[in-house]
Amino acid sequence: MFQAGTERAVSYDNNNTYYIREQTIVPVRLFKTVRTSPNLVNSPTSQTRSELQNQLQRIPRHPPLTPSPASTMSQPSLNQPKLSEHFSKFTPETQGEGWDQLWKKDTTPWDRGEHNPALEDTLLQRRGFLGSALRNEENEEISEGKNVDKRRKKALVPGCGRGFDVFLLAGFGYDAYGLEYSETAVEICRKEAERIGEEGIPVRDAEVGKGRVMFVQGDFFKNDWLEKIGVGEGEFDLIYDYTFFCALNPVLRPKWALRMTQLLAPSPHGNLICLEFPTAKDPAAQGPPFGSPPAAYMEHLSHPGEDLPYENGHVKGNPLREVSPNGMERISHWQPERTHAVGKDDAGNVQDWVAIWRRRN
Repeated sequence: MFQAGTERAVSYDNNNTYYIREQTIVPVRLFKTVRTSPNLVNSPTSQTRSELQNQLQRIPRHPPLTPSPASTMSQPSLNQPKLSEHFSKFTPETQGEGWDQLWKKDTTPWDRGEHNPALEDTLLQRRGFLGSALRNEENEEISEGKNVDKRRKKALVPGCGRGFDVFLLAGFGYDAYGLEYSETAVEICRKEAERIGEEGIPVRDAEVGKGRVMFVQGDFFKNDWLEKIGVGEGEFDLIYDYTFFCALNPVLRPKWALRMTQLLAPSPHGNLICLEFPTAKDPAAQGPPFGSPPAAYMEHLSHPGEDLPYENGHVKGNPLREVSPNGMERISHWQPERTHAVGKDDAGNVQDWVAIWRRRN
């Protein structure tokens, strides 16, 4: 059965063709979706059911990459008292040094040893929003295999850990960049890449091929790392945030949101994917990870760079306040079918949320 990816209705005519005016959709399991944009595409789209089936069938799911034998994983927990104690010694502006110390000690309780399946499902099931990993994929030159690498979209994973999400994005065809503050973390990522090798990253779509993998050391809030990789502000077609927002001291959230608007490509080409975690943790509790309910993402990305009022760890939103001129727009929001165990409650119910954001300008 085919379901619409938004709240809009989908209709079929006698030729078994569907039409939708707001967006291109693909057949997916029904998800909860919130606040989509009325102008996601410029013109109506029509495809037959068989064409949609073929589109998904040629992008197979693959088992996760083999976890690194050096990976030190803890039991899933939202409370990490040792982490909280460690970071109490650093100011928000110097917490990067705190992360570097943990990497040097091989203390990485956030490491799950594989990519998050929620990202994989998003890349598979939300292509109506994200499109292909190649620009102008219907261009004749690309279909003939010419200049494909020059047309690859760029994806960024800030706070990439050991790089498993970066490898996944490359397998989907993106030139994928993993950013870490710690040089030790970057070296670990590069060793992971050597261990996995080219053959260890499965190609998800033969027509799109595989993108490059690059890891870079730098401060997310500065530009020196952009110069190292030869990418400018506003040139990332996809940014994926998971355990980065929640790792930052909440006082840095205004800068985080503003930086996202600077790095992301203009709409409709740029997409920010936020895997919202941990949503169930009390925002007043110590972190990292700091409690990160959907409202926190909504308020900060709607008002980038602005100091917002908090009360007992909860951001105080004003539903009557207009979005800031440089504010971003959430075009889709749902709970994933799959995620890491740490994103579920004791009964196995998923508590994470996924959102896709775009710039308004």
